[in-house]
Amino acid sequence: MREIRRRDFLKILGATAAGAALQDLDILWAVPDRMVEEALRGPGIETFKNTVCQLCPAGCGIRVRLIDGVPVHIDGNPMHPINHGGICPHGAAGLDFLYHPDRIRQPLIRSGERGSGKWDPLSWEEALAKVSQRLAELRRAGTPEQVAFVVPEKRGLLADMISRFMEAFGSRNLLAIDEGQNDFVPFELLFGWKAIPEYDIEHTRFLLSIGADFLDDGVSPLHGIRGYSKMRESDTGGRGRLTFVDSRHSLTAASADTFLPIKPGTHGAFALGVAYVIIKERYYDTAFVDRHVDGFESWVDESGARHRGFKEYVLENFYPERVARIVGVSARKIVDVGRDFGRLRPALAMSGRHGSNGTNGLFNALCVEALNVLVGNIERKGGLRVQRATPYESMPPVEADDIARRGLQKPAVFEDADDRYPLYADATLAFCDHIESSTPYAVDTLFIHGCNPAFDHPYAKRLRRALAKIPFIVSFATMADESSEYADVILPEHAYLERWMDSGSTPGVRFAHASVGQPVVKPFYDTRQAGDVLIDLAKGVGGSVARAFSDTSFFTALQNKLNGIFASGEGAVISGSFEEAWIKFLKERGWQNLVYESFEDFWRVLVERGGWWDPASDEIPVEKVLQTKSSKITFVLEPLMAKAAGGAQQSAEDRLNAWGIRESGDAAFLPHFEEPRFEGDQKEYPYHLVVFGLLSNRRGTGSFSPLLQEMFGYYQRVYSGSWIEINPHTAHNHHIEQGDMVRVSSALGSVSARAVLSEMLEPGTIAIPFGMGHTSGGRYAKGVGVNPYEILSEVSDTLCGKPAKLATRVKIQKSERIG
Repeated sequence: MREIRRRDFLKILGATAAGAALQDLDILWAVPDRMVEEALRGPGIETFKNTVCQLCPAGCGIRVRLIDGVPVHIDGNPMHPINHGGICPHGAAGLDFLYHPDRIRQPLIRSGERGSGKWDPLSWEEALAKVSQRLAELRRAGTPEQVAFVVPEKRGLLADMISRFMEAFGSRNLLAIDEGQNDFVPFELLFGWKAIPEYDIEHTRFLLSIGADFLDDGVSPLHGIRGYSKMRESDTGGRGRLTFVDSRHSLTAASADTFLPIKPGTHGAFALGVAYVIIKERYYDTAFVDRHVDGFESWVDESGARHRGFKEYVLENFYPERVARIVGVSARKIVDVGRDFGRLRPALAMSGRHGSNGTNGLFNALCVEALNVLVGNIERKGGLRVQRATPYESMPPVEADDIARRGLQKPAVFEDADDRYPLYADATLAFCDHIESSTPYAVDTLFIHGCNPAFDHPYAKRLRRALAKIPFIVSFATMADESSEYADVILPEHAYLERWMDSGSTPGVRFAHASVGQPVVKPFYDTRQAGDVLIDLAKGVGGSVARAFSDTSFFTALQNKLNGIFASGEGAVISGSFEEAWIKFLKERGWQNLVYESFEDFWRVLVERGGWWDPASDEIPVEKVLQTKSSKITFVLEPLMAKAAGGAQQSAEDRLNAWGIRESGDAAFLPHFEEPRFEGDQKEYPYHLVVFGLLSNRRGTGSFSPLLQEMFGYYQRVYSGSWIEINPHTAHNHHIEQGDMVRVSSALGSVSARAVLSEMLEPGTIAIPFGMGHTSGGRYAKGVGVNPYEILSEVSDTLCGKPAKLATRVKIQKSERIG
């Protein structure tokens, strides 16, 4: 293995165009000797391989350019239906992760104190034997529930295998720790959907984004960007318009026709002000609402008691003048937005993470989505479209033995036993509490895969304390990070360009799709595919755990899963833009696009092109996509009502108060506005902290790439570091000028960075980007910038426990240095 400057290596290969923009960056790549020797022979044969990016959950298709088998550049796959050839900065920098000089190169066992960075090498046989022995001992002791597994999300084949492993082992402790895991909850409450639907931006005429920075920090940014660009050249009646409502001027705000800066956490109130105009001026779809919606009109129940509906609640409480005082935007502008939303059809409202990051976040999202219901824009072009299922082949059920069955009867360590959150979805705080208190039992062994909770979660401080309490931790990290520093054994996974993988059911994408990622190079180091490691561990444990895995490798399991798509005869392997019309043409006539004589033939083309999709999913009648008990959209939050009524020791009102819900009566169980709560004394900490994400540093891993570090503050002209956005009026009050060092402090700590003055930021707000501030992660990431999560209060959404990143109060002062 040889460390060589990136530009020099690409120059040898004749690929200098790919690195021309980086001539001033001293980036070192670790390149296998064989590749350097190949390059020194001179320019060779150019080839391309399609695979799938794994640097964020979006699942974009990518095309890797190789010269004599050496990867030199990454572009978007032009055939892929998620990104259509587009690529974000993170995806384009993927080679920095493959060639990173600080990758973990073989299994390691800790030889010093946790965090000391002292490790001894192990063979795979030794490492697997050590972990398997630990697991087998827990099974013999009858305590399989003492094993836990932390993953970023439960999607894809590897997640299915991890879930299967835990079930066969006898533990319910599989925790998806990504903070967006409960973003589906508002859709489940209103529509019964357990997945985030697609916002059909492409076909809408008026897009009202209330807290959804979809161009920079969306669930699937490139899919959203393409929809936005198509909307701007819309054939649905003219160029589509975008109004963006939020507390910070973001990339989406800069791209909008109108940006309305509001006070933090008041997104729901703004939405209800818009709803007032739609209802009062009768822009709502009366036929749709009458047929498909429960709880809009007031009603009388079987006992004769009268109940207030959503319409009455809105008209009584959210007239524009009152909303203007709450949100900080004029009543005239609220009325204008309401009329635009009512007149320009189809109109689409988007809720987003900026709006749902407060203590009232779920209520905010419900209020925004209620706008789509009012105009009947559900399962229509330009509206909300439910996600279609992909016809995968399922694994056979797990045959749990007696040990596993007893373990599975134990509660998960992250369950909300105290019923703190009535619509419980995010388990992180409960996980931390129960780990630290060893209730309902102690966790002995923890596996961490695909995430870095000690850094990239808003409760990172609490999670670090919890990790310190667990006796034995196993990490699958490809590079050392803050979480792997707590590990006792590291079983390093291949880089994503070295392994087989799959991606599908991307949140926010309507059509059924499946992407296949193939290795574009052989592994550089003594690493393995995590799925193969899981199979080996199952074999090491033996018994029913081993029997749960009949596949000999992750590769065979992947083929078996995708055989279901081949057998269905639905859709087609991706090939180009013309195919959508062709597949629809065939489906309308009852024909199938059967062009493969065998699965082997199908597999070869699937891998070569990078994916499959089924675009021929026409509009489905609304009543068939609704999955609520009544088969109607419901404005009455029945799960919350049932929880409130279920307390033997407390009245419904007392339970609502315990959950922090200040509204009472019928309104408490409708989409309504709750005043956001903020942690910190208002006199000492007068400003609201807004933490935001950027496309160039998803999940904080962009810091591992010098290229992405340079791009982190591109729009603010801040390079290789963090910054603090301040309104000029606020800055003037503290004698702060552009570029000054500023310290931002909460009750939990402080961070310092350079000031960037922004007139479009709400005056009572301080904004800091997430992504920098690593204390681990190799030579490029460590010690650069600050992590605003370190000063966040441990406050959650009132209903579902989601981290409330908008709930922290801070103060600012001019500073002389970083620290």
